Parts: sequence; C-alpha cells; structure tokens
Amino acid sequence: MPSGTKQLMSRIPNIPPHIGRDTLLHEFIKASNDVVLITDQKRTISYVNRAACAKTGYRRGELIGSKIHLLYGKENQAKYTSRIVRGLERRGRWSGELELRRKDGAAFWVEAVIVTLFDKGGKPAGTIGVAHDLSDRRLLDRHAWASESHLDHVIESMEDALCVCDIEGKVLMCNEAHSRMLGYHREE
Repeated sequence: MPSGTKQLMSRIPNIPPHIGRDTLLHEFIKASNDVVLITDQKRTISYVNRAACAKTGYRRGELIGSKIHLLYGKENQAKYTSRIVRGLERRGRWSGELELRRKDGAAFWVEAVIVTLFDKGGKPAGTIGVAHDLSDRRLLDRHAWASESHLDHVIESMEDALCVCDIEGKVLMCNEAHSRMLGYHREE
C-alpha cells in the first residue's frame, strides 16, 4: 500500500485488529458507487473499482494498462492533463469537474478529487482519483431551468395582472399585464 494511503488509514481510529486497515480500505473502495482509479507515475491505470467499469462501460481489463486520458475525450485530453498535472505538482492534489467519455462515446460529468501517492522514499509514485457522477444533478438542474423558463412564459402570457411584493411592499416581480393596467413600464 502506498505510504500516502497508509497515512490516511492510520488516522482511522478503532479498526478491529481482525479486520486490518488494508482489508477495510479495499472493501470500502470496492463498495463505493463513485469511480475510483489508481494510476502510476506515467498516468497508466493500474486499478479500477466496479463503479468505474459500470459508469464508463469499459471492462476492467480494458481500463487497466490504458492511459487515463482514454476517459477524457480527445477534445479535452491536453486541457485536463495540464490542469491536473499542474495541481498535483503544486499542491499534491487536484479537484474539479471533468467531462468524461464512456466507451460508447457518450459524455458524463463528474466531480473529481485526485491525490498524489508517494513511494516509501517520498517520491511521487502515481495518483488515486475518486469521481462522483454528476449526471443526476445536471439533469435536475436542466429540468429546474426549463421549468422556471416555462413558468416565466406562463406568467407573461397571462391577461391577469400579477405582482409579487416583499413584506415591506417593495415590488419584486410583476408581469406585463400588471404594468399595462397601471400605465407604468415594468422597470418603473
């Protein structure tokens, strides 16, 4: 186990001795619904969990031994690689959103954290990345935006006046019918 991982595991108190830290970490990664990838120093994938395979559509054997940029999509490979490498060199970690590509070419967004792993001599030996799929959140955001846009359209098409005020009587919003009825421009 890389020394960075050992340091992390040493911070977890009260692990029963019959389980062991290595077993606990392995089972945690295996059970995670988030994508977990480990790469060597040359960015070659050396480990993937089942979620990585399920979310990307690749089989374990197709990912292991491949370069990590396989998942970035050609248009993002250089940009993502430079950003991530720069963050890892400066701080030993990088976090942000990435657009990944499934085997079938479909894109999906993840929120990722990538951390440098060090060998026993303290030199960078690779990375471990954990990525949370944002597909559901982005879909909800799109629906919320569409619903809001639809509501705005309905309000503007009403013939009845509609005015929303705060508790002090300040107008927060009014539709065109309200403005016409009072003889004001909406901005007034």
